[in-house]
Amino acid sequence: MKRVSACTVIILWWGATAQARTSQEVFSRSFMYTRPGYDHLSMESDLWYYLIYTKSRPAKAAVQIVPFMQRSLPLEKTTRYFLINGQDALLVAGDAEYRDLPTRNVRAEYLNLPSTFRGVLSVNPLQRQTGFYVQYNQDLSKWCGDTFFFKNWYLNIRMPVLAVDNDWNLTQTDIANPGATTTQPQDILQAFSQPAWVYSRYEGLATKVNVGEIKVALGTVFRADEFTHLGAFSSLVIPTGNKQDGKFIFEPYVGNNRHVGLAGAVHMQFLINEDPNVVAICFFVDLEGTFLVRNKQERTFDLKGKEWSRFLLFNFEDGPPNQNIPGVNLLTRRALVRTYGIADFSTGWRFVGKNIQGEICYNLWGHDQERIEIRDPIRRPFGIAAVQPLTDPIAATASTATISTIPVTDMANGQPTFIPVTLFDFDERSAAASSALSHKAQASVGIVYGKERIDAFAGLGAFIDIPQKNGSLRNWGIWGKIGASF
Repeated sequence: MKRVSACTVIILWWGATAQARTSQEVFSRSFMYTRPGYDHLSMESDLWYYLIYTKSRPAKAAVQIVPFMQRSLPLEKTTRYFLINGQDALLVAGDAEYRDLPTRNVRAEYLNLPSTFRGVLSVNPLQRQTGFYVQYNQDLSKWCGDTFFFKNWYLNIRMPVLAVDNDWNLTQTDIANPGATTTQPQDILQAFSQPAWVYSRYEGLATKVNVGEIKVALGTVFRADEFTHLGAFSSLVIPTGNKQDGKFIFEPYVGNNRHVGLAGAVHMQFLINEDPNVVAICFFVDLEGTFLVRNKQERTFDLKGKEWSRFLLFNFEDGPPNQNIPGVNLLTRRALVRTYGIADFSTGWRFVGKNIQGEICYNLWGHDQERIEIRDPIRRPFGIAAVQPLTDPIAATASTATISTIPVTDMANGQPTFIPVTLFDFDERSAAASSALSHKAQASVGIVYGKERIDAFAGLGAFIDIPQKNGSLRNWGIWGKIGASF
């Protein structure tokens, strides 16, 4: 029996895991769900739970204000999320310039560029979120009396205000356009910004500013002392921000894309060292699950088996030949969007001194893949446009065309024919946000102090958020907080 070296085992293991990571990737998606910058369980709980679980002041209330900043970092696999078949860059070329079809990625004529055009397209989606949230916690026993039912219950309200800056970062290189005319786009950037496209245009940096949501929670405390906490709460998430409408690629939205949410969470913290007089070492676990209620949105679809077919040209069956209607105008449909659940898990160690508190934690955040149901029927039949003389009496289609190939006219009995697109031809996954799973590391430090009528804290923290697959952005962020119990 042959002996296998440790080096060989490591190489085989690395190859297998690399293949598994690649198989998790998705491509040619028109929408990505991004993590709200305020929605970090580990950021919210730091110092806050210590305050609300040990309230001893007359009002039995607490408040915290948390400014934050979250920025994404470039990542190749995020680029591939929006592009074709795992490509990091796409060759755009016209028929006269480049007829090597297996190598060409995008036929220039579909983007209204001349047949002599050639260039390379790439994207680098980036996002920045900045803002703050205010959170208020009130023991119900203050309002309802210290009865058995209300003794350990509290009301919690959180309201974030933030600005979201999104940029698809469309870039172009190696541009050659000897056949440019004043009636056509001159390059790739102009092609993706042409006014004829009602949807999925590129507009550069786009910003939305709004209140993200209002989150109202009802919680209970099972055990609370200085170092040991055990509690749970249920929440209603009321959306107040905007939702994307498909007009632009990688469009910013504030909050959870205007989904109503129902959430539940548990918090546990335990003392793990014997002598807490100098420094108490506590282990904590937080878990929150949020179910987002379905809503209706405008989403842009590809056709099944045809990546980026949203950028093909189409004809109406009852219209003249060569209408060349942009595909994004016809393949964007009103749809019922089910985002399902978001999970946020956080665990780590807190180090509690006399007036100082530090934390090191690991966070796991993820969501399921969206399910999309088109609710906008096709009222006027259309199909992929064939290239035909204007003298032809009817419009014909090229149903086998892809984004990289020259249209071949559909024929029946030796005559051009029209094969319409049906709703069964729509690839619903292409318009759905992929599932996501992100690993986050966070460190923070804070000061806790008490006065005669108030307990207060101030803290700072930083994190790095790394996606396991290409369904979410790689982020880093910083935050600060001040709060008080009174």
